[in-house]
Amino acid sequence: MGTQLPYVPTRGEVRALLARPPAHTLVGIRNRAVMEAMYRAGLRVSEVVNLLDRDVDFDRDMLMLRHTKRGKSRNVPFDERLRAWLLAWRDLRDRSGIVSPSGYFFCNWKGGRLWKHYIWQFVVRYAEEARLPIGDRDAGRDGMHPHTLRHAYATELLSEGFNLVEIAALLGHSSVKTTERYTHIMPQHLANKIRMRLKDQADPYAVDREEVGPGANELAELLARDK
Repeated sequence: MGTQLPYVPTRGEVRALLARPPAHTLVGIRNRAVMEAMYRAGLRVSEVVNLLDRDVDFDRDMLMLRHTKRGKSRNVPFDERLRAWLLAWRDLRDRSGIVSPSGYFFCNWKGGRLWKHYIWQFVVRYAEEARLPIGDRDAGRDGMHPHTLRHAYATELLSEGFNLVEIAALLGHSSVKTTERYTHIMPQHLANKIRMRLKDQADPYAVDREEVGPGANELAELLARDK
């Protein structure tokens, strides 16, 4: 029997979560952009809080992640939906006169870096407001928390035809049993596939996790090692 897939929210549940931040406020737009970055690009919370302005390349639609858990930098392409939210936050931040002396892309109203526990708190609060199951990794309870958005990203990529080699590369895994070849993937090839995601979907939130299909067991093993 294969490894059990950890809790992964359906696209409908993710849509309910993303709808909670108030879209007419600075904090709401920032928090929505943060969640979109975890959901549409698979970022860890630590990667979100350490993201710098210079790491967001709008010319190439690419995030340069320099402060990763395994200490290896990686480039992650992003699609039009995430691009729109990143630009919305950046433009509103700049118009509001918020300047981060350290150059953090996501920051508080004083320009300081966001704290990881703050992101966990608002994701859980939004999940409670949306009446979604709440997760607690320390307590071993499945449910919604920031890392489940990263798992949703990986699961949806598999359902859309990405292979495990490509998914491992995008997540930044350095050792996966079935993906020793992923270092040979051309970054431009992956970038093109990511950009095509929205074009291939009439409604990018319409498909639920039940449609993962072939590769689900292998993905479960990958995500079980994803901390």
